[in-house]
Amino acid sequence: MTFLHPAIFIAGVAAVSIPILIHLLLRQRRKPIPWAAMRFLLEAFRRQRRRLRVQQWLLLATRCLIVLLLAAAIARPLIDAAGALFAGSGRDVYFLVDESLTASLRTGNTTALDRAKEQADRILGAMGEGDRAGLITLSAPANPVVIPASPDLGAIRQLIRNLEPTEARADIPGALESLGARLRAIAAADAARETVVILLSDLLSGSADPTRPLPSVLADLDRVRLLAPEPRTAPGSNITITGLDPQRSVVLTGRGRASEPVPVRITVRRSGAGVGEEAVSTIRVRLVTASGDGETITLAQEARTGIRWSPGQSEASASLTVEVVRPADDTLAARTTQAMLIAEIDRDDLDADNTFRRPIGVVDALEIGVVAPRRFTGAIRSERLAPADWLRFALQPSEGAPITIRDLEPGSIDAAALATLDALFLPDPDLIPQNAWPRLRAFVDAGGLVIVSPPAETTVHLWTDLFLDTFDLEWTIAREAEVYAEPLRLAPEQPQTGLLSQVAGELRDLLSPVSVERFLPATPNRAGATDILVLADGRPLILAESPVRTIRAPGRNGTAPGTPGT
Repeated sequence: MTFLHPAIFIAGVAAVSIPILIHLLLRQRRKPIPWAAMRFLLEAFRRQRRRLRVQQWLLLATRCLIVLLLAAAIARPLIDAAGALFAGSGRDVYFLVDESLTASLRTGNTTALDRAKEQADRILGAMGEGDRAGLITLSAPANPVVIPASPDLGAIRQLIRNLEPTEARADIPGALESLGARLRAIAAADAARETVVILLSDLLSGSADPTRPLPSVLADLDRVRLLAPEPRTAPGSNITITGLDPQRSVVLTGRGRASEPVPVRITVRRSGAGVGEEAVSTIRVRLVTASGDGETITLAQEARTGIRWSPGQSEASASLTVEVVRPADDTLAARTTQAMLIAEIDRDDLDADNTFRRPIGVVDALEIGVVAPRRFTGAIRSERLAPADWLRFALQPSEGAPITIRDLEPGSIDAAALATLDALFLPDPDLIPQNAWPRLRAFVDAGGLVIVSPPAETTVHLWTDLFLDTFDLEWTIAREAEVYAEPLRLAPEQPQTGLLSQVAGELRDLLSPVSVERFLPATPNRAGATDILVLADGRPLILAESPVRTIRAPGRNGTAPGTPGT
């Protein structure tokens, strides 16, 4: 027999020595002092000696037994003593086995699931021939593996032995609700059969929610008993990776050359008895993908950083950078590759939460389209450059930039031209034919990004109606641009958005020389639009919104749905 609190039982066994010691102290002989009537007392004692000795031994045994039973009761031999319930036969026993994330927590060389398996094995060995057993696993969602109970106890024992920990929480309420519904159906057919429900779980945080009481689904059922242990205290310390956030969702790199370093931020949480201690943890981050034949390919060598825990600290974060290198050979034939960013920490008592994975896209180069009329003149002075020319210079400032620019005529926008693009710039939206706007919407729904800027030389902007209708935008855009003799300035503090996160630290310096002489006001009339850049008076200079998608197609490079902007 084992106990939930074996230390208490051992202390109780040691306490049995107390009544024995008292018995021995009371047997110490005193020096007799003769007196007149002593002869008659000695004569009476000799006649009652045997009976008194038996009484003393019985009293000593009773005292010792009381102490021993009290220790056993406090030590709670609930689960192991369940075998005593099966001295007869004709019972249904349902095992609720916790194989959730916390079931892999080790204490010494054994896990919580190992202890649950041992307890179930002892109980099954004590059951009689007329007994039946059922099995419900608690990993969410709770799975009724064997319901109703089966007389094949050997098969149930093997099913329990084959259980492995999962990475999900335990669904104890769901298991009880499922079992309660089944037991009501069984009770209607056989109300006389006794049922025992045995919960095999350490009830640690992660396997039970202390703020959510268990449902009383078994309370109204007769001849049903629920046996459950007291929650265990998690030993040692457990460290969990709670977040892995790369600064870029897509990494741009040419074949065989390093990309820009990708900053990665990792957040971790510490729990358990070791929170009050000082400690050091090592975090390792790598990037891998799979080739066509399933072989694992490393795209970034392992980067490491450390976290020093101070006493009482339960949460921390760390930052590092990874260098991504795309293989120079043809191992990865696709231009766009879905890779996996993997963060790992030192091994502790719970291995299942020591690894965190996040998908990230790896692209040779972004394919950017610029929709504008082609110009066949030679060299042009800077003051004669069109908006499309400035866009090309900004997108590809050097030959090594991982961006490929595709020039498109406004009248040649079709599905084939858009199929390989990741983003599209429209510096002359007034030149886009009406039948091309639905293709732009399909491009956005498929994950593309459309950036629209008003034409600089247009006086009356009639294209805005098609733009707003195509992308279902509830915006108000003026027909005519406002012209300012005194140029407008941008606000020194700009909104924090993901689109400009790459240059957030330099944004103030980049915007300080920018002035606005012509401005086409646009105002969103519903929630959902995001201000990217704002003027000093608070009006948005650049807006973005993701329209409701009508085509459920994945993005080309794993990015979020495209966003038209103005």
